[in-house]
Amino acid sequence: MKNCTCGGTSSSKTGTASVLERPRYYARQLVTPDVLNLTQDYMRAQLRLHNRLLHGWGVASGLMVCTVPTSDNKALIPWQVMIQPGYALAPSGDGILVTKSQTIDLRDAPNCIDPCAGGGEDPWCSDTFVARDQGVYYIAIRYAETSVRPERVQPSGCGCGDISCEDSRLRDGYEFGVLCECPLTDEQPPPTDLNQLLHCGSLGFPGCVSSPWVGLASVEIDANGNILVIDNCACRRLVVSFANFWWKCDCQQLTLKPTEKNPVVLNRDKTPAEVTIQAQNVDPKAVVRVTRDVTATIKSYDAAKGRLTISLVASPNAASGPRTLVVTNPDGTMATLPGVVEVASAPNAPARPKRLAIR
Repeated sequence: MKNCTCGGTSSSKTGTASVLERPRYYARQLVTPDVLNLTQDYMRAQLRLHNRLLHGWGVASGLMVCTVPTSDNKALIPWQVMIQPGYALAPSGDGILVTKSQTIDLRDAPNCIDPCAGGGEDPWCSDTFVARDQGVYYIAIRYAETSVRPERVQPSGCGCGDISCEDSRLRDGYEFGVLCECPLTDEQPPPTDLNQLLHCGSLGFPGCVSSPWVGLASVEIDANGNILVIDNCACRRLVVSFANFWWKCDCQQLTLKPTEKNPVVLNRDKTPAEVTIQAQNVDPKAVVRVTRDVTATIKSYDAAKGRLTISLVASPNAASGPRTLVVTNPDGTMATLPGVVEVASAPNAPARPKRLAIR
């Protein structure tokens, strides 16, 4: 009899329990929102782990910081910079996608917090400007998640603690910051402990840092907010992107052409016959075949002269008529040559009856 307990035991076949868990569905299971969300959490955690340990973090493309000209294009707007579209990987492993250019004011504080002064949150989250002294500041971006699309929730029935609306979506987003220090830090060699590799914190292994910010550029301003210098390399960490790394297939096309001695006629007495054709770019390991009861093997190939010699043997029960020769290289490149081989008619084959025209 099999014992079934709710405490749960670990099987010796699985070894050490994994930190990441995904739901396992079974018959008559009570599926709750937590169980359904666990599938998404598992996949997102796997993706973050993949990004952190295989790609690292930083800017993959775009996200260049530039000045903002006035409407007449004769001057630059003080205090403002523009971030161009691009993609980056956050230190947490989350992807940051900016689809259109964004203009920010250097006096704005991200999330209603001044990271330089260390002040508290603004409860009204209004467009409050903070005082910026003359000097160098760092433009950075971090991943942000927002709940959107509220929907009305069905009442539970008793009316106790009912919530009228719930957000039905989580939207991936981002947030710009104006920092006093570059978020790049000195990294240490990665630890060998698997449990440390699976978690992000104040650990010094690649792709995992304590700060959520990805640096984009350093900006130097004067006391009036005029942009003096923008350096898109001073505080920017780059990750390798294979989006533009590709090449076109440059394989040589296999070509076949008949010679004046073609077609070759085969008898059904299993006597081998040879056919020579003009062929280019035939691989030494190419496979040759002839349709319908004819065995074909490559005897020789002269690449300099472009001549391919093939040995052919017809089966005793092969039907008479022309055949198609097919040559296939190991990479899948192939070419055909119809009518280059023909099986002769049987010597004692009965003549076909003539069709009578009925009038």
